[in-house]
Amino acid sequence: MISYPLLKQTVRENYKLLLVIAAVLSIYTIMITGMYDPNITEKMEDLLSALPAGMLSAFGFSMEEQTLTGFLASYLFGFLMLVFPMLYEIPTAYRMIASKIEQGSMAYLIGTPNSRKKIAFTLAFYLSVSTAVLMLYVAALGTVVSSRMFPGMLRTGIFLDLCTGAFALHFLIGGISFFAACVGKDMGQVLGIGAGIPVVSYLIHMLANMEGNLTFLKYVTIFSLFDTKRILEADRIGYLFMGILAAAGMLFYVLGIVLFRKRDLSV
Repeated sequence: MISYPLLKQTVRENYKLLLVIAAVLSIYTIMITGMYDPNITEKMEDLLSALPAGMLSAFGFSMEEQTLTGFLASYLFGFLMLVFPMLYEIPTAYRMIASKIEQGSMAYLIGTPNSRKKIAFTLAFYLSVSTAVLMLYVAALGTVVSSRMFPGMLRTGIFLDLCTGAFALHFLIGGISFFAACVGKDMGQVLGIGAGIPVVSYLIHMLANMEGNLTFLKYVTIFSLFDTKRILEADRIGYLFMGILAAAGMLFYVLGIVLFRKRDLSV
């Protein structure tokens, strides 16, 4: 089902961007973990309270619990782990499929003995697995850094659950971007779907987090299904939301593969 030559080629074409995003998340993971101090957490909250509450809430900077795990859930998973992986998934999906169709190089791939299904499945496999690798890296780094800086203070199981939830969210975002690249007829349509849906959804998520009359918007954004508060509380609803995100992501990947097989492409 997987074309290993195509997989190797795809890795070569996209690994640099993956490393850049991993490096950025490494810096922020280490920096944010190092900022935590159990003795001054309340003082930090008092300091942050001087800033506009709506702005802090919009970016997810509101601690649900005064612990290292709660600190990371807010300041790492409240914004950075939502946004930066998208900067990898969206352009990678476009480059793998839509860009090749526009340039005509996809015709060469289709002309090989590999079926369209095998080609699309290989590309979907790469995007989903590379996203998982990115999340596993952050999970390992966060666990190691926390154990060195604050031994015994991280609730490792919950932190790994947060990373799993983040992966489920980005599995869906990757699936949407992959689907858009498979069906889009031009760059505008591909980016309108593949980038437009996640970006607009995140903007709505920010508005829903702000105090006011817009909280109802949380029911129309995929980001609300990554509920860090419920995960911190080990609430089963939080894990149900993860399953919904993963299932929706799988649906978009499957639809992308099916429609790519049926798409009219000149060879």
